[in-house]
Amino acid sequence: MKNFMVKTFIATIICLSTGGAFAKPPSPTPKRDEPIETESTRKKKQPGEECQNSDECRHHHRCKQIGEIKVCVAPEPHEIPKT
Repeated sequence: MKNFMVKTFIATIICLSTGGAFAKPPSPTPKRDEPIETESTRKKKQPGEECQNSDECRHHHRCKQIGEIKVCVAPEPHEIPKT
C-alpha cells in the first residue's frame, strides 16, 4: 500500500509540473475597456472634423450642421438607470 501511495504521489507531481509546458500562451488582445481600432475606423473622421454626410464619421457619430459647416458629432452620453 505504501509503494502504491508513493507512485501515485510522484505521478501527480509530474503531471502538475508538466501541465504548464503544453498550455497555450495568452493572446495579445487589447483590454475590454480599450476600443479596437481597425483600418476603416482610423480613416473615419473624429468628432469636430468637417464632413459631408454621416458615412464619413465614426460609428454611432453623425454629421450635423453647426453654423455654416457640417461637422461630425458624437452621440450624447446617457445615464444608466439604477436598479
